[in-house]
Amino acid sequence: MNGKRSFTIHDFVLALVKRKTLIVGTTLLAMFITVAAMRLSTTLAPDHDWNYFPDTFQPGVKVMVTWMGMAVMQESLGISRRSLGAFALVGANPFFAMIDQLIRGNTILDQISEEFDLYDTVSPTKGGTRGWLLQRIVTLPLTQTPLPTFSFISIGFRHTDKIMAYRIVNRMIELLHEKFDAMTSENLRAKKRYLELSISDTEHEIERYKEDLKRFQREYGVFDIDRQASQQANLLAQKMVELLKKELELRSVQRYFGIDSPRSRMLRGQIDTINRFITELQTESIGGLIPLEKIPDLKDQYTVISQNLKIKLSIYEKLRKEYEKLRLSEISSLENIQIVEQAEIPEGPVFPNRLMILLTIIITTFFEVVIWALFKEYLERLKERPGEADKVREIKTMLKRL
Repeated sequence: MNGKRSFTIHDFVLALVKRKTLIVGTTLLAMFITVAAMRLSTTLAPDHDWNYFPDTFQPGVKVMVTWMGMAVMQESLGISRRSLGAFALVGANPFFAMIDQLIRGNTILDQISEEFDLYDTVSPTKGGTRGWLLQRIVTLPLTQTPLPTFSFISIGFRHTDKIMAYRIVNRMIELLHEKFDAMTSENLRAKKRYLELSISDTEHEIERYKEDLKRFQREYGVFDIDRQASQQANLLAQKMVELLKKELELRSVQRYFGIDSPRSRMLRGQIDTINRFITELQTESIGGLIPLEKIPDLKDQYTVISQNLKIKLSIYEKLRKEYEKLRLSEISSLENIQIVEQAEIPEGPVFPNRLMILLTIIITTFFEVVIWALFKEYLERLKERPGEADKVREIKTMLKRL
């Protein structure tokens, strides 16, 4: 062959035909070994050292989590609403994230390990028994919509013993319920105690302000201090106008009849009476009316008592609403996580897919051998070129080092 000629498709085909025995033989050998290993795996125990393809079963449970249930878990796990919003922004399902965090927690894993004696039966692996369990827990969100009002989640467990896998996944769901119910009850009881104490304190403060208001009204005989102040101001204005008229009339009478005339004396007496009434109206209580000079301070005092009473009544109403909502949450707490589909003992394994594995190994082996055949052809052609023998030896030396 001409060393300077390029490698064509014709050369490619010739190289494959030249080494067809290597390609076909190696591919068939890989297929035979794989089939033998798979056949052997059906007769050996799942934990046997030579069993490379043990049957693995995965029973699963589908659960539905409501928004109320997630809110309880959010507070118990210390996850903020901002974190939940971050889940939504990246398109993740916050329901799934919280359930997955809870079911993979050390509390449930340790209890499963203890109840099923996994500390003694599980072979040492990276991460110990917890790591062994975490590798076999399978959780999957079935609702992808961020922040829906509810979400469906699949929880499964992989094991070579389908009965063991079935028992473990059911126990995991039971522990999840127990954990969640405990968290729910603890949160609800704490909130309930806080609200009951707040309601009780608010009721006492409302009664105190009511008593202060009653005492104020009994002392000053008024239910609306603004109205009384308006009435007294009008009365004072009337007396001032009447006083002005009497003084004008007195000046006129004195001019024509003299200062000591009976009419003048009568008008002076009336003027004195009006002045005394105005003074008493401003400084003393007349007919149950509050003195005008005390009204500003009393008005401030009355306003403070009334406003405090209104504020406490508003707070009390809101606290009662929160308490009623909490009672409804307590009643419906058992419905926050519901099992939609029970786990069943699986009939067939989820792994291995022996046909897919066989095809993958055959195809992979075939292409690897083809690449090796082409590389061998390249080395042979390189050796035929003048002055390239050293390069071939260098490549072979490099390959041996690998």
